[in-house]
Amino acid sequence: MFHNVLIKLVNLILNKNNIYIYTFGKLKHRFYI
Repeated sequence: MFHNVLIKLVNLILNKNNIYIYTFGKLKHRFYI
């Protein structure tokens, strides 16, 4: 049970990181072009 919670937590963190990277990439793209 705890293992599943840990996996969900890691997935949540990874998803947040992906969103930040995606947003940063779009902002960078907008500024350079």
